[in-house]
Amino acid sequence: MKKTGLFGLVVLMLLAVTVTSCQKKKVLSKTISSDRVSIDGKNADLFEIEDPVTLMLVPVGVEGDKWEIRADLPLKNTTLWNEIPGSDPKLDHSIYGVRIYAKYIDQYNMKVDLDVQTDYQSGEKLLKSNELITGNVPIIEYGFGDKSYKKQKAYFDLIDGIGLTVELSWAHKSSSSSSTANNTTVSSSSSSQDWNKMLDDYEKNVNEYIKYVKKLSKGDKSVESQVDKYFWAADDLEDELDKAYKSGKMTSTQKKRYEKIEESFTDAVFEYDE
Repeated sequence: MKKTGLFGLVVLMLLAVTVTSCQKKKVLSKTISSDRVSIDGKNADLFEIEDPVTLMLVPVGVEGDKWEIRADLPLKNTTLWNEIPGSDPKLDHSIYGVRIYAKYIDQYNMKVDLDVQTDYQSGEKLLKSNELITGNVPIIEYGFGDKSYKKQKAYFDLIDGIGLTVELSWAHKSSSSSSTANNTTVSSSSSSQDWNKMLDDYEKNVNEYIKYVKKLSKGDKSVESQVDKYFWAADDLEDELDKAYKSGKMTSTQKKRYEKIEESFTDAVFEYDE
């Protein structure tokens, strides 16, 4: 009886600890006023922030044992896409790059040490609208540091604002649809040159990304923004090059070059994730 009673007491104590632990690890949310969200950059006037901005601490991962801080940014485009100087109203002859970089800040406007990024596709979709609308642009973490509940909650409690930087760029592509039957050879040559130029840019951005990833892996956190910058620049070009690769628009030499650069890029991304 004594052994059974002692065993039962231990079980009850363990259950109590488990319940208490589970109760502590609860999903949290809070709102941040729009006046605590700044938008900077040369294209800052293309968006404005609306209330409320919701910040959340949520479980992630297959086991739900990791925790992340996420935010929903209610952004509104201030200008119709076809009224932005340099944009292509038809949305079919340009490579677009809409980047909204994000950082969390505390009450003293100091950066909270979390690696975060916005869902750039949401920002791009919002900006390309032919209406003035408000849409949610999520902020998510991409770092692989300590994501325990205790650590993340400490960050969550610190966050008092958000700093955004907007960058918009595009590069016009040649239009093969305007070619006639008489200049097919010229158009094909021009297209081939375009892919070579794009491969040059792709390789340059991948090399820069690899360079900064190596610095970051050695503990130099000052290069985080450069890692992010060159990753997205290379990723954008890869999307376009991959379409050309799969559709047979590249020569065999260009395909081999693309495969080599893509392999280096993929290896560097995995190295960064690890």
